[in-house]
Amino acid sequence: MSSEIEDIVADSIEELAVDDLIENREESEGNNRTPRWELFVAFTSSILAVLSALAALMATFASDKATVALSNEGSFSSSAEGLDASRTVLHAKFEILKAMNQSPSEDDLAELQHLDRKRSEMRARIASAGAVSDHQLKAHDRLAIAVTLFQVTMLLGGVAVMVKRRLVWFFGLGFSAVGCVFLLLGMMGYLY
Repeated sequence: MSSEIEDIVADSIEELAVDDLIENREESEGNNRTPRWELFVAFTSSILAVLSALAALMATFASDKATVALSNEGSFSSSAEGLDASRTVLHAKFEILKAMNQSPSEDDLAELQHLDRKRSEMRARIASAGAVSDHQLKAHDRLAIAVTLFQVTMLLGGVAVMVKRRLVWFFGLGFSAVGCVFLLLGMMGYLY
């Protein structure tokens, strides 16, 4: 009888062990599946990474354009100062001639008019370069904000997956929507 009991117990243990293995396998298979929303987090994060890289590249270009415009503004300002110095010398010559009761030559008067035209032209170039620089810096600022918002969204997506809270991801998507607005504003500022 003890051999029968041992056989029954052995069979029961084998059945329990097989059942446990099946349950453990089903549980482990269930745990290996990524929830669908986590796949969307990964997908949106990859899209946001591309948008962030695009915004960063355009922000760099806008910054470079602003720097070139500032350099041009400095060059034009130097030229304008040189023209101002030439005008000052010519006016001093006119004052000396006036003190000697002589009038300036036609060439000197023509030179003064030429210097005045060039000075007006330089002032217009200075204003234009300054406006371009300001415009490009505004575009750069908007694009830099977009980059930051996209990166915050990606961070919140990772946090959402770790704490298994979809609400955190949705909150991050709000940041990405604002980032898209800044990206569009920056692109319009960069292109126009």
